[in-house]
Amino acid sequence: MNNKAYINFRAKIHKKSIDTLIRILGNLTAKNIKDVTLIVSSSGGQVQPALDLYNFAKGLPIKITTYALGQVSSAAIVIYCAAEKRYAHSKSKFLIHGIRGGAGGYSIKDIENKIMPKLKEQSSKIAEIIAKTTGKNKLEIEEDMTGEKVLNTEKAKEYGLINEAVDDQPIKIVGIPIITIGDDLFKDIK
Repeated sequence: MNNKAYINFRAKIHKKSIDTLIRILGNLTAKNIKDVTLIVSSSGGQVQPALDLYNFAKGLPIKITTYALGQVSSAAIVIYCAAEKRYAHSKSKFLIHGIRGGAGGYSIKDIENKIMPKLKEQSSKIAEIIAKTTGKNKLEIEEDMTGEKVLNTEKAKEYGLINEAVDDQPIKIVGIPIITIGDDLFKDIK
């Protein structure tokens, strides 16, 4: 029996896409798969689902490797950081920034008392994850998150996001199916 699987995650991050990814990872674990390569190309999305995936993946008894293929932006950085070994194609781009949230329909009191504390907590968690992954100081990450930090693959390797050699060779997949999670599965979500 093959103990390796590949997941191609090329969706926006929201509850449904992350629930799908968590379900697939859980099913692979139940099938005694020990090695999963998660290919990531995502513009990001909602923070809490990304944090949920990170925590779930870190608790699994399997080896997860991530491979950036294209854009890894915003909350997708959290998913990319869920692996001990992280690779990237040389044309990949990484975007680190602070949390952006709309406050439509909320009173100023709700924004001050409910929304801002939640955004600050999530921002702190993201900074902790990136700091732990890169070996950088959390304060430095928080400073980078005040604006937009765009990193090409070479700069992402220097930054510590990529910890293994950058690879332009095709991913060698022989006789192993690739499970794809793409935006086409979630047409009803904007």
